[in-house]
Amino acid sequence: FYYYLVAGWGQLAGWSEWRLRFPSVFFGVLTIPLLAVTAHRLTGRRTVTLLAALLAALHPLLVYYSQEARMYSMLVALGVLAGYLLLAASEAGRSQPNRMWFAYVAVAAAAVYTHYFAFFLLLGFGLAVAVELVNRRDWRGATWLALANMAILALYLPWINVMWRQLGIDRSYWT
Repeated sequence: FYYYLVAGWGQLAGWSEWRLRFPSVFFGVLTIPLLAVTAHRLTGRRTVTLLAALLAALHPLLVYYSQEARMYSMLVALGVLAGYLLLAASEAGRSQPNRMWFAYVAVAAAAVYTHYFAFFLLLGFGLAVAVELVNRRDWRGATWLALANMAILALYLPWINVMWRQLGIDRSYWT
């Protein structure tokens, strides 16, 4: 997904080195408030919110990948946003799906189209939220979680053959 985004951006803004790195910078900077909002939703504490934002702004790998013309800063931003949306959707506690579930599916699908490893992040998110929903005996929420993850997989199905072929060619993914 990142390379399609950069191709569109390049057509719009031009092909200089700075312009090609701009999407990574954008997503790297966007990660800071996304992480702060997520930390605030989890804890409700201002100091934790500010500390999360500070750590995101100063983390050496986040700064490094925000300068590269690669997909990693976009993956982090989408991962944090997917986590926030999943948290918000699972806390809603309604019998009908709210728009957060649909937003989670869209963002999570974008994340897996950005990098295969997003599946591992979504698996971790899904397990953590599933445990919480089962502990609360929120069976409707657990059902919506399962449906949302099936929808993400269904949205990714057109690309699954490409992924398997790539993983067969480039064994470095497995190590």
